[in-house]
Amino acid sequence: MKEIQEKAITHVRSHRKTYRWIGIVILGLIMLTVLTDGVMMPIWTRHGDDTMVPNLVGLDLEEATDSLKRSDLRIEKIGEKYDPNQPAGTVVFQIPDADSQVKKNRIVKVTVSRGGETTIVPDLAGKSLREAELQLDEWGLRLGDITYDSTGRVGPNCVIATFPQAGNKVPSGMIINLVVNHLMAVDSVTVPELIGKNLAEAKRAIERSGLVLDKVKERKDESLLPETVIAQSIAPGEIVPKGTEIDLIVSVLED
Repeated sequence: MKEIQEKAITHVRSHRKTYRWIGIVILGLIMLTVLTDGVMMPIWTRHGDDTMVPNLVGLDLEEATDSLKRSDLRIEKIGEKYDPNQPAGTVVFQIPDADSQVKKNRIVKVTVSRGGETTIVPDLAGKSLREAELQLDEWGLRLGDITYDSTGRVGPNCVIATFPQAGNKVPSGMIINLVVNHLMAVDSVTVPELIGKNLAEAKRAIERSGLVLDKVKERKDESLLPETVIAQSIAPGEIVPKGTEIDLIVSVLED
């Protein structure tokens, strides 16, 4: 009887070990399945989803968009900036960088050039050379070549004109060339206002200013006293060489 009981106990223990090993094997299979599905399979299946980001710098938006499409990527413009080294409308910066390895369908963000920063050429006519240089600096421009000419429109050693002309939109830092009046102050006089004066007063003013009266023409005008200056050949305020001839038109009554 005792032997039978011992055999029964041994048989039960043997089955328990078998069940335990079966349970361990089943648990191992479950864990392997979870590991495969959750970790390994995504790696295996996504291995072909990677792509390389192309270099977009220097391309316009349309070219950059086409380049990204060929790599299964998308584009997003995030801003603009002044860049004198890249034409307006072209890419100057991208995220991620060129040659980065990324997943397909990722958005590549780009910043686009607004071109070189621009400014306006200021009106420097009549300014002294020093004033012109300071004003150019204030506007982000540089002084270039200086050529000289003679005119009575501006003072001695003052700016006659700029190249490019005043009012033009130009890139910041551009060189502006000047034409400067080379008349010396000692050789120059300012044309007086003669209109409205009688002829005798006008002659005295012309003599005092260092000008020379040349022709006097007449024009009928009954609204004015006879010999009243109606017009002068050089505008008041102009600076001209001493000894410059000036013509007048004076009023006369009808015969």
